[in-house]
Amino acid sequence: ASLVEVGQRHWAAFMKVSVNTLGAEVASLALEATASIHDLQDLLSNVKHLPRVRQRLIHNGVLLAPDLSLEGAGINDGDDLTLVVLPSHLLLTASSSGAVKHWAAETGECLRTLNDHHSWLTSAAFSPNGEMVLTSSADGVAKLWSIESGECVRTLDSHHGAVVSATFSLDGTVVLTAFGDGCACLWCTSTGVCLQTFHDQQSATSPSMFSRDGMRLVAGSADGSAKVWSTASGVCQQTLIGHEGPVVSAGFSADGSHVLTASYDCTAKLWDASTGECLSTLAGHTGAVLSASFSPDGETALTTSNDGLVKLWNLKSAKCRLTLGESGCLPVAQFSANGELFLTYNVAADFSVGNSSAASIYRTSSGEHLHDLDHGVGGHVALAVFSSYGSAVLTTDNRGLAKVWEAESGECQCIIPNAGHIARAAFAP
Repeated sequence: ASLVEVGQRHWAAFMKVSVNTLGAEVASLALEATASIHDLQDLLSNVKHLPRVRQRLIHNGVLLAPDLSLEGAGINDGDDLTLVVLPSHLLLTASSSGAVKHWAAETGECLRTLNDHHSWLTSAAFSPNGEMVLTSSADGVAKLWSIESGECVRTLDSHHGAVVSATFSLDGTVVLTAFGDGCACLWCTSTGVCLQTFHDQQSATSPSMFSRDGMRLVAGSADGSAKVWSTASGVCQQTLIGHEGPVVSAGFSADGSHVLTASYDCTAKLWDASTGECLSTLAGHTGAVLSASFSPDGETALTTSNDGLVKLWNLKSAKCRLTLGESGCLPVAQFSANGELFLTYNVAADFSVGNSSAASIYRTSSGEHLHDLDHGVGGHVALAVFSSYGSAVLTTDNRGLAKVWEAESGECQCIIPNAGHIARAAFAP
């Protein structure tokens, strides 16, 4: 591991980086006791040309927050800090024209263009191991691409019409596609063979979502129910009944024990995934609830509504902790991968472009507003997504400008001036 030794007398920091870890020479850095971890990362960035967004510093097994001072973090003379370097950020963007581009997030360089769809793209994602890309389109097919060669290696076509979404299982061995006619199909990633077809989804109103173990999927329906299916047998295991309007969002908690649904009846509901029992109702929105998502630990939820509001909920008490937004907007909200942060932004009524110049970052535990990721005059944020580790955020606007930000500090790390009108985006794992 890479070590940092901080001397108390002079508060000089000496960093020894092993070649096996970072392939870099030893660097010596000097800081005062009141200097922050952020300052230390800045010095590392300057000396080692290692972007701060890729750095994690650990002291006695504890990840150090950037705003802590050295002395505030309990660092004493001779203590060791471990430097963990996250992989370089790679980006995937899908434009309304049907082109998929692969970018180096640190430089904004376009590495490859994948262009074999004949209509607009509805989803684009990296495989869990980062070796493949999955795209889906209104042209009726989903495609699997090799990152190394840029070639399409599988075309998944079940002749059910427009593909509205395509998702990898957590282990990447299977792909789930959902179609405009309500059908969903399960595919083997390595062979492209259709393993299972779910026909009884004619009234499906939300994309089907995997459980973490890949053994079940859940989808909402226009009749106000949601269904939990076995991916192995194709049999419906549970029907979640209780909403009084179409269910437009449904997803599992990380441990698979619960399901969270959002409905046009202005509520979200928490369900026991095994028994189908409704455990609580999250009521407080005055308009249709458009999305409901779990935090990674399953204790908190984010909901968005066409009343213009984002709400943060304590799922144990079913109480709203925080309300953000204003009427006349359509908000979007997303947790970071570790759940410590969440972001919000507003889109137009047809979800085409934003009507706000910035995406906003908040701390989940306190609800504190940390900063705005601003695109300036004339820029309306159309999309914002966290990186796989939650350390970076990509934002795009109506002018075809994309920006990569450090999530904790809100500093812009890279600008991609001609990214195009991006409909979907994802970071590599």
